[in-house]
Amino acid sequence: MTNQTEEIDECQLMPNMCKHGTCLNTPGSFECLCDRGFIYDENSHQCIDDNECLKGTGPCRGNAQCVNSPGHFECQCPDGYALDNSMRGCIGMYNTYLDISTGMSRSKY
Repeated sequence: MTNQTEEIDECQLMPNMCKHGTCLNTPGSFECLCDRGFIYDENSHQCIDDNECLKGTGPCRGNAQCVNSPGHFECQCPDGYALDNSMRGCIGMYNTYLDISTGMSRSKY
């Protein structure tokens, strides 16, 4: 008996591990470095979608609807509205004008 252990590369042994991320072999274990928009799930050893729409009040403001898709989300506006400059809220299309001095859309109230 030599009291030496053999390092096992779990990433090489299980190549489907860490889907939607990068597997990093570490001494005696491994780590999943998940792609943006994904979080590590201990049970499946996979990077799963991080549904931003379900977090707190969600990333979208006002009457903007959050739509989740794998790895990202988008805010969508109802008919008659368009996304504002932040891409997170809606402004009425009939209330907007172009501010020539700044080149930005502005809302009239």
